[in-house]
Formats: sequence, C-alpha cells, structure tokens
Amino acid sequence: MIMRRHSILQAPALAFYSWDFYREVAETWRGTSFAYLLLLLAVCWLPTGCQVQNGWAKMVDEQSPRFVEQIPPIVIKDGIVSVDAKQPCYITDPDTKKVLAIIDTTGQVAPLDRTGALVFIGKDQVVVKKGANETRVYSLSGIEELHFDRDIARLWLGRSKYVAGPFVYLMMLAGSYLFRVVEVLGLACLGMVFSRDVTPRPGFGALLGISVLAVTPSIIVGTVLDLAKASLPKSWLVFLAISIGYLLYGLAAIRAQSDHQKGAPGQGGSPPQWSGPTGPGG
Repeated sequence: MIMRRHSILQAPALAFYSWDFYREVAETWRGTSFAYLLLLLAVCWLPTGCQVQNGWAKMVDEQSPRFVEQIPPIVIKDGIVSVDAKQPCYITDPDTKKVLAIIDTTGQVAPLDRTGALVFIGKDQVVVKKGANETRVYSLSGIEELHFDRDIARLWLGRSKYVAGPFVYLMMLAGSYLFRVVEVLGLACLGMVFSRDVTPRPGFGALLGISVLAVTPSIIVGTVLDLAKASLPKSWLVFLAISIGYLLYGLAAIRAQSDHQKGAPGQGGSPPQWSGPTGPGG
C-alpha cells in the first residue's frame, strides 16, 4: 500500500510528469478525484471570470449611457403597455445607427423580420429575435404593474456590475465541470479496457483518479492558451489525444508496479535464485 506523500495542491504540476504520483493517486485517492477536478477548474476559470467582470463594468460605465438615454418612461398595468413618448420609439446604436429595439403600442410598425431590430415591445407582448430564423414572443398578461425608465435602467445596470462577473463565472464553471466529469467517466471506462492485463486489476475509483490527472495537462494548457489569446487547430481533438496519452501513461505506471510486485520476494512472484559461487555443501 502506497502512503499519500503529496498534497492535492501539488497535483497540477505532478500530473505532467510524475510516474510515481499516478501510482499514488491510484492507491490513495478515494472520494478526492472530483473535488480536485472542481478545485482545478475553479482556479483555471478565475482569469476569465475577472475579464468578464472588468469588461462588463467598463461597458456599463462607458457604453450603456448612450443607450439608456433613449429609453422612454414605460408602464405596464394589467398586461397593457403605455409609453410616455412619441411612438413608434426607436432605440439605436449611436455609432452604426442600427435599430436595436422598437417600442410601439399603436400597431404602426412592421414585424421584426422587416425592421432588423432585436427587440420589439408592443401593446401586450414583447418579441425577441433570437437568431436569423428564430423569434420568441412573450405575453405580458401576467404582469399586474411595472414601471421602467432611465433611472431604473441605470440602477439595474449599476447593480449588475457587481453580480454579472460572478454569475457568468459560476455558469462557466458549472458547465465546464459537467463536461469534464463526463470526459473523466469516459476515460475511466476506456481505462478499464486498457487495464485488463494488469494484476490485480485496478478498481474504477483508481481509474477515476488517473483519469482526472490525465485531463489536468489539457485543462492547464488550454487555460494558458486562452490567456495568451492563442489557439490550436482542432484543439478539442489535440486535447483529447493528450488526455488519452496521459491515461495510458498512468496505466503504464500501475502496470510497472504490478510487474515489479510479481517479481519481488513475498509478493507472489518466483523466489530469487542464488547465482553466486557454490562452496562446500552448496
């Protein structure tokens, strides 16, 4: 039995090269693998989360006022919209003059697919253009009373500066964690096939530990490339190949240990043969 000699904090570095550490993980990591994976991803997503936070805060401070100033006072009462402004009201991009949103309760404006706008607020509904061929219609019948104007928009945007970054960070972390868990489970299943000749055969928990280590280099390299704003052609395929390569590396470490134990005295292998000179009575 191998005793745990390394901290979980050393795992990201040791996963790149340490044959002994792969054996240690296979022997000692029970219930640790997925916790380590979550910790690794949480750290690797931090730079991106900070970039999102800073970018959103900058946009709110520098860009949003140009759009907020175009918002008229809007009241929704019992699902019916009323606007204190001349209609139809257009909210546009000051730079490109492109229409982004239309507010019209009079029925004068054509559908969104003819105007190019992304949002349309009508008398009793909101229409949002999701894509070139997808439009969603949301009824306002469930709203009893709602007031919205420039001051409220500024308030909401101001508060969003403090929650947008953490929210996006948590969403990215959750999505990537789910993806990596599926990947690790797949690698562990692949490891069961490749380890059929190992005696004793490693359990699924050991293979999970090796698989988590196997994806570590890909996660770290991918993070570094993202920070450097660099990319690889077919990066997903490259990283998958790297992960499978490290899986085989970890299995080779276990196989070597198994072979060593078979040949060691008292470990089920053949006893050592004396090959020295024979003397009297030898």
